[in-house]
Amino acid sequence: MVVMADAITLRITYVERVALPYDAEIIALIKEGDTLHAKVVGQWSLKTAGRQVPITMVLAGLPRVKNSQPLFVDVKVYVRGRVWFITSMPMRLSDGANQTLEVRVVRAK
Repeated sequence: MVVMADAITLRITYVERVALPYDAEIIALIKEGDTLHAKVVGQWSLKTAGRQVPITMVLAGLPRVKNSQPLFVDVKVYVRGRVWFITSMPMRLSDGANQTLEVRVVRAK
C-alpha cells in the first residue's frame, strides 16, 4: 500500500550546455508503475518563464493513492509543443513524508 506525501519537490537539471527558451514548460506525471502505459494518477505543469536549470518544481495537492503498485514520477520539458528533455527512467517515489528528488533529464531523441 502506498500513501502519498503532502508534497514532492523536484529539482530538475540536465548536463547539456543549452539554455531553455523563455516559453519552455515542464510537465511532471505521477504514474502507477514504470511501464509506458502506466496509469497516470497526477499531473502538474510549470512554465519556466526564462528560468534555467536547476529548476525547482513543487508537486502539491497530491492524490491519496492506496494500491499495490509502486508510484513513479516522469518529467518532460516541452518547447513550443515539442519534447526537448525527458527522464531517461521514471523515478520511484518512496512512502510517507515529504520528499525532494533530484531529477536529471536527458535530450529527447
